[in-house]
Amino acid sequence: MLAKPNITRIRNAVICITAALVVITIYHTYRAHLKFEERLVAQAQQTLLLLADQGARNLQHFVEEHTNYLQTITFNTEIQKFFLNESVVGMPAHIDSYLHAYFESHKDHISSLLLMNLSGTPIFTTPSGQDAEDGKGPSFAAMSCDPCSLQEKDFQITDLFFSTFTGKPTVAIAMPLSYRQAPVGIACWHITLEDLADRFFQDLRVGGRRAYVQLLDSDGTILYHPEKGQIGENMLAYRKELFPKQDWSQLKEIVGKMTRGETGRGLYQSVWWGEERRAEAKKIIAFVPVRLGDKTWSLGVVCDYSVIEGPIHDHIVQTVGLTLFILCLYFVITIVLLNTLKVQEKTLAKETALLKEKTRTAEALLKSEEAYRSLAENLPDLVYRLFPADGQMLFFNDLLYPYTGYQAEELQKGEICMIESLILEEDRQRVIETVKKALRNHEQFEVGYRIRHRDGKVRHLFEKGKPVYGPEGRPVHIDGLIIDNTERVLAKDLLVRQNTFLNNVLESLSHPFYVIDVSDYSLKLANSAARIDHSAEKTTCYALTHNSSDPCGNDEHPCPLEIIKKTHESTVVEHIHTDKDGNLHHVEVHAHPVFNREGKLVQMIEYAIDITERKRAEELVGKSLKEKDMLLKEVHHRVKNNMQIISSLLSLQSRGISDTQYRNMFDESRNRIKAMALIHEKLYKSDDLAHINFGEYTRALVASLIRTYNISPGRIRVKTKIDDFLFGLDNAVPCGLLINELISNAMQHAFPDDREGEISVAITKVGNRRFELTVRDNGIGLPEGFDLRTARSLGMRLVSLLAEEQLAGKIEIDGSEGSMFHITFEEQSYKRRI
Repeated sequence: MLAKPNITRIRNAVICITAALVVITIYHTYRAHLKFEERLVAQAQQTLLLLADQGARNLQHFVEEHTNYLQTITFNTEIQKFFLNESVVGMPAHIDSYLHAYFESHKDHISSLLLMNLSGTPIFTTPSGQDAEDGKGPSFAAMSCDPCSLQEKDFQITDLFFSTFTGKPTVAIAMPLSYRQAPVGIACWHITLEDLADRFFQDLRVGGRRAYVQLLDSDGTILYHPEKGQIGENMLAYRKELFPKQDWSQLKEIVGKMTRGETGRGLYQSVWWGEERRAEAKKIIAFVPVRLGDKTWSLGVVCDYSVIEGPIHDHIVQTVGLTLFILCLYFVITIVLLNTLKVQEKTLAKETALLKEKTRTAEALLKSEEAYRSLAENLPDLVYRLFPADGQMLFFNDLLYPYTGYQAEELQKGEICMIESLILEEDRQRVIETVKKALRNHEQFEVGYRIRHRDGKVRHLFEKGKPVYGPEGRPVHIDGLIIDNTERVLAKDLLVRQNTFLNNVLESLSHPFYVIDVSDYSLKLANSAARIDHSAEKTTCYALTHNSSDPCGNDEHPCPLEIIKKTHESTVVEHIHTDKDGNLHHVEVHAHPVFNREGKLVQMIEYAIDITERKRAEELVGKSLKEKDMLLKEVHHRVKNNMQIISSLLSLQSRGISDTQYRNMFDESRNRIKAMALIHEKLYKSDDLAHINFGEYTRALVASLIRTYNISPGRIRVKTKIDDFLFGLDNAVPCGLLINELISNAMQHAFPDDREGEISVAITKVGNRRFELTVRDNGIGLPEGFDLRTARSLGMRLVSLLAEEQLAGKIEIDGSEGSMFHITFEEQSYKRRI
């Protein structure tokens, strides 16, 4: 009952497959024939394209060669001078002889040589001058030449015309005759396209058949065609006019490409009149552009489609014969298969009864295995059944490939299992002995081992197995489970390495390092530098570092743990720790909080840096600085006193001098000393021994000068505009002396005869380190032609030296309205003295 429907279905399938193969064979035969035909067309077109390309090069070379010959005429100076006279008609005999000789040497391909003036009147023509005299020669208008356009072009090719002398289709090449870069006439020579085609395209063949050439200009006009009646006609319009109902779309596309100067190939249907009736023939064409001067022609090579019909016919005969043979072979095979199916139908009927019994047994076993497999597929580990008799393994889920990189069919059986070859050599024998021992003793086994994955990496596996025995006590199979422990083993190794690394880092620290529990101050971890007794059950931080039974917490010893409990931030404090010998050490304690996953503060990391030596050094430096400050103040005080003594001596000495000039010299020197002494007095009183408040100093200096020169109150007013900024000694001394000299000079010379006036002093900071000093008065001004650098007075020479050399500044002087000294300088950096 089971066999007959199956055989029937197979028989029907064989018939359907045979029918499908017949259809497919016929279809592919037809497609192969089309591809063969396309290949022949492409080969023919390629041959035509090579012929067209060669013909185009020959034509361009011919025109370029003879255009070069024509240039010998245009470069002839006597011909150029002759054409200067536009009214001339006759040609001198020696020029006429020269031109006839030139034509005779080129008359095989040049039907006529013509020279005209700018108005288009022929002056010389060949083969005789009779046509020109009778007015029958080719005129300028007939050649479609524009004399103006020739003035800027090397040569110009005319449109097609039929020669009045030969009656053949002709084009002319015209070149300008110029004298001293001015046009005087035109030289032309004619190309007979029919003779040119006979020369270059006489015997063109494709596949043993004759091909022909046709020339088109950029408007689609036929310049040359073997059928002379088509010359001068538009290639597409001519055919549309003769056969309006014909489909000329393919020809239209081809003509469009030819007129655009493109290279291409194509097929088109040609219509022509035979001897008795209208005939149609398919044409194959290939064409290339020919660029001559300002013209672009298209040269096409055409052959009849019949050149490939012979090979196509032969191919059809061969293909049809092969197809019939294949179809006959299909039918024979089908008949043999159908007869074989009849025999098998009888055999299957006998086996069906036996198969039914086996099916019942297999179904029961399959249900049991399916339940086991369903359970195994949901497990995260590899479940297998191993048959010890042949080493084959049955896998109940799809984890073998992720575990090993191999599929089951790629593995070969070994002594105990299929993955035996993947086990590393160091572990393999141990695994084999473990499994064999379990089979002998009828016991379960557990074993860990390493395998080499397909990607080359080592994987760590753990396997559990339980043998299952038959009635005779022989092992039937082993049911087992394989777990991938790679990540756990690697994580354990990584943890061990990290702990070892951290311990090595801690032990390499020379400073004590602790981990402290925030709840009871107990030490959870410490390095050897901490000198902790690890044998003690519990050690607190305060017992270890302060030898105390209570935590520290006073102002002198703030507890870092208490600070972290309040702020939850890192902190740094200074402590005094006691070592195990009772010695005291100043330490800098760095403490950092440690939080658990819930964000709760659980521990504190602390390390202490011994700063005892640094503290001692700081005390010594502090004492030394105080001593140096006292010494510097004493130095400035004594310098100020010595300068005051010198000033007093100069004052006493000047009292005995009756000459006013010499007395003034003593007074000026005394003022300069006072200005410098005032700086040392300010430094002595300043908290910063390196800088003085220059605004305060300037105001004191001005007051001292007013007292020195005994200026009547209200006669000379001195105004100061100086910010309170700090100056070092290198800047204060020259700047103070500058102000002293300029104010002294103004008080002595700017206001003679008890005049009243005003002096202003201003210092402004205009940049980061840049200053402007201005001393101005409204007195009588400076003498005419005053030059600071050539001044004879010591004061003015000091001003120049102090401003330009000491302060490295620029000084500007204006004496038009009173006097004004404007000095720009930058604050000088400290220069070490030797």
